[in-house]
Amino acid sequence: MTGSRSAVSDPALLMRLKTRQLVLLAQLGVERNLGRAAAAMATSQPAPTKLL
Repeated sequence: MTGSRSAVSDPALLMRLKTRQLVLLAQLGVERNLGRAAAAMATSQPAPTKLL
């Protein structure tokens, strides 16, 4: 990344994210663990890995 803009604040990137990806990112912020985030989303761990 260059400049003061982060990838998350890039409007073009945010427009390309799917709702499920946004939910996963939010859940990862809470859980700090992919397995626990997957469990909280009622899915198996490979599904969120593929979303990333």
